[in-house]
Amino acid sequence: MMIYMKIMLLDDNPYDTKMLENNIRHYLSQVDIVSFNDMDSALDFLGQNDVDAIFLDVCIDGREGMEIATYIHQQNRDTLLIYVSDHLDQVLKCIGLKTLKFIEKKKLKETIEDTLNQLRKYFSCQNKKIIFSYLNEKQMIALSNILYVKKNHHHVDIIYLNKLGKLSALRTQKSLLWIEEQLNSGFMKIDRGVIVNYPYIEKMDQQFVWMTNGICFDISRRRKRSVQQWFLQQKIDTDK
Repeated sequence: MMIYMKIMLLDDNPYDTKMLENNIRHYLSQVDIVSFNDMDSALDFLGQNDVDAIFLDVCIDGREGMEIATYIHQQNRDTLLIYVSDHLDQVLKCIGLKTLKFIEKKKLKETIEDTLNQLRKYFSCQNKKIIFSYLNEKQMIALSNILYVKKNHHHVDIIYLNKLGKLSALRTQKSLLWIEEQLNSGFMKIDRGVIVNYPYIEKMDQQFVWMTNGICFDISRRRKRSVQQWFLQQKIDTDK
């Protein structure tokens, strides 16, 4: 499965953000990058969009590092922070707020590859996502936010929780088979056209699966045994 990341660059020096973007794109192909040179524009963006990681300086528009980190986490608590700065004294105040690493600007070229490898390793284990083209834009959905996937005639509907924790739906022309190949062992195909995600199952018996949003699905007769075995294994793994 391909791991996509959306990365924000935040520095009040446009030259520094451009240099950082060039270095990131040299090592990462599956990445979306957005750049900002002022805090207000960056925070406005975060209020409407998710990003996986932010590379930022600790002194932007006269604001100190702790203030910047606090604002970012009020907007998006799951974002990792990588500080790119020469202000070591300010960085030390920010350590602990989802900080992955500190990079000295003068050593960027020597340390960026190792930093990106750390990011790749983290997201391949913790934050897998699938990406869709929607209204000419790329949209990423974390697997952990998907309740279920259901085939609907010539489309496939993905029911998931958005950034605000509200139920949302995305309709795609991707095949159910393609989507199934992107998912992990927490998902199970219970019928020819339905795939469910274990954490969102309210209860299950030999015939039906009830989801936490109130939807009930039939379990196909030929899948009953495999679905029950999968459900039991998921419960065992969760209770460990």
